[in-house]
Amino acid sequence: VEDPELRAKIREAAWDQAQVTEASMLIVLCADLKAWEKSPERYWQNAPEAVQEFMMPAIKAYYEDKDQVQRDEAMRSCGIAAQTLMLAAKALGYDSCPMDGFDFEKVGDEVDFRAGDPDVARTRAGAASAAAEALKMQASSVPRGFLFNHGFHGLTRILKMLISHKKA
Repeated sequence: VEDPELRAKIREAAWDQAQVTEASMLIVLCADLKAWEKSPERYWQNAPEAVQEFMMPAIKAYYEDKDQVQRDEAMRSCGIAAQTLMLAAKALGYDSCPMDGFDFEKVGDEVDFRAGDPDVARTRAGAASAAAEALKMQASSVPRGFLFNHGFHGLTRILKMLISHKKA
């Protein structure tokens, strides 16, 4: 989220957590629970024809009328994306941290989530402040790793932003 005004609105919905507006980068991932039925052939376009012929009906059979399976896939995909982004940030010398404590609906309204998309989580990334370094000891018992809200559409763009931000 690059727009300062939008970050301020998200901060309000995130119980006024300062890191929403103060972090170098705020990332929100959103899940499309119905992505499986929107041109699923795009996922397998480079696979052999026999694989494509198997996968198209298999995808439909796996997800259709199975809300929990769709939600589980969104959460799994978001977790993978989140971990990838956090590991990339760390490899570039940034600290990152998952966030909790926000009004899902309000944040969803601000970033224009589609109805039915679960809000998975959020994170922020940037150079660690002295206060963050001091908190590391207190936070050592808190599990770390997942965050965000989903959208592989922007994963490459976000990774490029992290790299270009590091170069600046």
